[in-house]
Amino acid sequence: MIQLTSFYPLSNFLRVTQEFGDEKIAIKNKSHATEYQFEISYEQISKIRYTLSSNSSQMILGIFIAAIACSILILSNIFNVRLLQSNVFVRLEQTAYIIGILVLILGAIKKEYCQLFDKNGNFITEIRINSKNEEDIDKAIDLVKSKVNAVDVTDPDDPFPNANYLFEYISRDIADYISKSTTRFYETELVDYEKSLIDERVTRVKYEELGERIIRGKQRNSRWGNIGILLIFLGGILFQFMYVFYFTKQIYEVEFPILRLISWIIMGSGFLAFFIGLIKEESIVFFNHKNQYIYSVQIARANKKKAELILEFIRSKISSQDQ
Repeated sequence: MIQLTSFYPLSNFLRVTQEFGDEKIAIKNKSHATEYQFEISYEQISKIRYTLSSNSSQMILGIFIAAIACSILILSNIFNVRLLQSNVFVRLEQTAYIIGILVLILGAIKKEYCQLFDKNGNFITEIRINSKNEEDIDKAIDLVKSKVNAVDVTDPDDPFPNANYLFEYISRDIADYISKSTTRFYETELVDYEKSLIDERVTRVKYEELGERIIRGKQRNSRWGNIGILLIFLGGILFQFMYVFYFTKQIYEVEFPILRLISWIIMGSGFLAFFIGLIKEESIVFFNHKNQYIYSVQIARANKKKAELILEFIRSKISSQDQ
C-alpha cells in the first residue's frame, strides 16, 4: 500500500490522505470544519491531470497581514497613541508588514499538484507534490496506470503528444493574468496548453466528447475585474510601505515623490481595468454531450479567420460522428 498526505493549513487545516491499495483508493479528508472518507476503485478513474498553480488563499492572507499591520499604525497615529513613541512597537508592526509581504510572495509561487478525475469528468482528489513525496506519487500513478486500461494523463511539462498536428491556434489574454493559450488540433483530439502568472494546465478534448451545442456570442470579460482589484492592492501596498517605514509627512513628500506617483499610476490602472471589463468580447463556446462547458475560443481581430477555421473544423468532426 502507498500512502500520501497533503496538508492545507489555510483551508481549515485540511489534511488529505490517499491510500493506494491493490483494488481501490481510500481517501480521507479531515479539517476543523469537516471530516469524511470514501473509497473509489481504479476502474472509475479516467483522467490524471498535473497542474502548476499559485495559492490564492495564501496570497490573500499575506495582503490581510500587511493591511492589518499598516492599519494599526494609521489608527495609532490618528488617535495620537503613545505606542508610536516605542521603537519596539514600531519594529513589531514593520516586521508583521514584512511577514505579510513574504507570505504574499511565497503564495504567488506556483506549486505542482496531481488531480484525479472519474469517467464523468468529476473531481476525485488532489495531491500536492513536493520533494519528499515525489517518488511515492510516481509509484502511485504507475499503479493507477497498471490498473486502468486507458487513463488520460496531462502534464504541463510535456503538454503535447508526439504526433503531427493539423494546425495550431495561439491566443493571449492579459486579463487572465497575462495568459497564453496554445491549442493544437490533431486528427482525433485537440490539446490546449495554457500558461499564466498564476497557473499552468493542459486540457485534452477528444472530438467524440463534443456535443452539438455550440454558442457564439459576446460577453464581458470578468477577469478584468480581478486584474483591477489586484492592481489596486499593489498600489495600496506601495502606499502602505511608505507609511509603515516612514512616518513623518516631510519625509513622505520630499523623498518619495516617484514612489508615490507609481502608486497612483498602478491604482489608476486598476480602476481603468474595471472600465475595460465592460467591453464585450466575442467567443465560441463548445459543450459536451451533457451540455457541460468543455472548450472555448476567444476571438480577436488578429485571429478571427483562424477562429472561423476552428469552428468549421469542429463542426465537421461533430457531423462525421453523427453519420
